[in-house]
Amino acid sequence: MPDLTGEPFPPELLLRLKHMIVSHHGAYEFGAPRLPMTPEAIALHFLDNLDAKIHSFTRDIREDRNTTSAWTPYNQNTQRRLFKGLREGSEPVSDWTNCRLAG
Repeated sequence: MPDLTGEPFPPELLLRLKHMIVSHHGAYEFGAPRLPMTPEAIALHFLDNLDAKIHSFTRDIREDRNTTSAWTPYNQNTQRRLFKGLREGSEPVSDWTNCRLAG
């Protein structure tokens, strides 16, 4: 880095970056050698977790073979069905009949 900027890499920033890398799984049982102990490490952990969940949801929707249903089958891992969007001839959106929007 000094070759590019003429400045040494800040030691505390290096320490924080290394901590983010080793703690991004968030818990020992998920493979983290250390628990997140800085705001940046906590944020990275939650962003990594959010990315994994969104990937799982979009994959479940994309790979559902029932093209006529607005819903995926119940998924045990996520404990829900996912709304794929209205389809021509699809079943009514009865799962949301009790849903009320504020305002």
